Amino acid sequence: MQRVDGIPTFVRQLGHQRQPKGQRDETQCRKHAERANRGPADLARGHDGARAAGSKLLVIANGLASIPEDFIARFVHHGIAKERLRVLGSRPFREYLAMHGQADVMLDTFPFTGGTTTCHALWMGVPVISLVGNTATSRGGASLLHAVGLSELVAQSPDQYIDIACGLAQDAARLASLRAGMRERMRASALMDAQRFTRNLESAYRQMWQTWCAGESNRSIFGRIMAGFRNRLSAA
Repeated sequence: MQRVDGIPTFVRQLGHQRQPKGQRDETQCRKHAERANRGPADLARGHDGARAAGSKLLVIANGLASIPEDFIARFVHHGIAKERLRVLGSRPFREYLAMHGQADVMLDTFPFTGGTTTCHALWMGVPVISLVGNTATSRGGASLLHAVGLSELVAQSPDQYIDIACGLAQDAARLASLRAGMRERMRASALMDAQRFTRNLESAYRQMWQTWCAGESNRSIFGRIMAGFRNRLSAA
């Protein structure tokens, strides 16, 4: 497999444009759920479906092909019509990437947010909306969005998550603009600056070693080191 700057050639060549209307499922919201954890189904509780009228949800995950009805029942329980859902099992990587052309928005899962799948969606031009929590696993999506300059897609509450999703799904011009410029946005961000990341990582290792050698290996000192490490990695 040929690679350029660490990215497989076919991934670079694979188009990131929205599929024409006649070639897609009118899917307005998409969620890749490696873990069928709490996500749009629970967040739909009490939500007025009219705000996202006509939208559909595509869910792709390992194992879902064997339990589609059980998974769909979660959404139906919250008033989401079965006809608005499409549940699929895992797909070959190329096909999985190409399916982002059927989506306008990716809805991140919670409390286990996406990581690699979020990067896949962004690279394919699909904005991701993520609900931030208090644990490392619930803040990964927010971290990635901050890194590419899309902090406005990070929700602090379930209500805000829904507001952002509905507002973005109905803003065709904003969606088109995001999709057209997403790859350049990623290339210019800290997320794809491997050299800077490596330098900061090496610097953190050296500081940890120097601190240990100085006999300052207690918990509070280590905590300060890690805080500094995180700041350097996220610095612009």
